[in-house]
Amino acid sequence: MGKRGQIAIYVIIAVIIVVGFLVFLFMRERFVPVPSVEVDLKSGIEKCVRDSVNEATDIMLPQGGFIEPKNYKLFNKTKITYLCENAGNYKPCINQHPMLINEINNEILIYAEPKIENCINNLIFALKRKNYEIKSEKTNISISMTKGKIIVDVEKKIIASKGETKISFDKFLIEITNPAYDLINVAIEIVNNEAKYCSFEYTGYMMMYPEIDIRLYVTSDSVKLYSLKDISSGKKMNFAVRGCVIPVGF
Repeated sequence: MGKRGQIAIYVIIAVIIVVGFLVFLFMRERFVPVPSVEVDLKSGIEKCVRDSVNEATDIMLPQGGFIEPKNYKLFNKTKITYLCENAGNYKPCINQHPMLINEINNEILIYAEPKIENCINNLIFALKRKNYEIKSEKTNISISMTKGKIIVDVEKKIIASKGETKISFDKFLIEITNPAYDLINVAIEIVNNEAKYCSFEYTGYMMMYPEIDIRLYVTSDSVKLYSLKDISSGKKMNFAVRGCVIPVGF
């Protein structure tokens, strides 16, 4: 009787273990895919947005803030945009881009938007290959810059469903650490001083704001090339200025 009792206990324990293992597998199969899909979609879109925006600024800032500069000084194979220019002599330069922040903001959007859209489509396609049924609406993207960062708001309704699993997204808000706004504001201050005083005291400015390194190079044809560098990130912005030029021989 004692041996039979021990065997019965072992059988009960074995049944409990098997049942517990089956319950674990059932719960895992039922709940793990939901957060996995959510994380994959969010992280995928966030990575694509960051890469696209940073790529845009890396192209634009060394060229004065534009993907394809139209009025520029070619220097070391780089098209450096004139932010302030006067084609004549003696007179101060004229600000060529008084709405520079808005212009650059729009340039980033034009460059990044199709890349982000394509990335989202690829992520949706990957979910469909995993047998998810996807319903999505039009993508609306807006970009704004502030101190130390670029904020991207992606409005995109996506509904992913598979069996009893259903996940819905409405928007994705991504903040990207990027010094573009800070560099642009320094460039605007330099341009305002050049347009008013024909110069900018950049050594004194750097003593007050050591986070930005400013370099000035004057070409043989009296064009001033400013190079601004964000110390923490190493990112640079270049731009050209021509004004108050004294002709050769005077």
